Amino acid sequence: MRKGGPVVVTALLALAAHAAFFVVSWPNIVATSQGHYDARQYRELAESVRAGGGFILETPHHGHGPDLSRTPGYPLFLALFGSGWDTAIPVVVVQHLMVLGIAFLIYWWMRRRGVSERMAIVGFALIAFDLTTMTYASYLLTETLFTLLLWTAVVLWPRAEDPHGTLSAMATGLFWGLATLTR
Repeated sequence: MRKGGPVVVTALLALAAHAAFFVVSWPNIVATSQGHYDARQYRELAESVRAGGGFILETPHHGHGPDLSRTPGYPLFLALFGSGWDTAIPVVVVQHLMVLGIAFLIYWWMRRRGVSERMAIVGFALIAFDLTTMTYASYLLTETLFTLLLWTAVVLWPRAEDPHGTLSAMATGLFWGLATLTR
C-alpha cells in the first residue's frame, strides 16, 4: 500500500463507523439533547443570538437577562446552523466530522514527532473509534468543538516557537482563545 494509504483506509472505516453510530443512535440523540440541561441552554442562547437579542437566557431562578454562566463560543457555533431543534442534525454531523479532524490532528502530531506510521494510526484509531467520543459528538455539548480547537492549537504550537513563526504564533493564540471561549 502506498505511503499514507493506511491512514486513509482507517479514516474511511472511522467515517463509516460514525455514520453507523449516527443512524443507529439518532432517535436517542434528539431526545437526550432536548432533555439535557446544558444542551437546552446552549440552544436557547444560540436562538437568542440569532434573533438579535444577544446572549440572553430566560431561567426560572434568574429571570430574563444575560447569561454569565456560559462561555459564548458554543452558542455562537450553534447559531451558525440556524434556530430550533431541527438544526441538531447538521450540528451533530459536523461534530462527528470534527472527531475525525481531531483524530487526524493527533496522527499528524505524532508523525511530526517521529512516531512510526503504524503507531500514529493507532493514535488516530483510539480517538476515531472511541464510543464515548462518538456519544459526546452526538450531543449539543461543547466537548467536541473545544477538543478540536485545543488540538489545532497544540499542532500549531511548535511552529509558533520558531523565530519566523509569527503567523503560527498568532494562529495558536487564536485557537487557544477560541477554545477558552468555548469551554
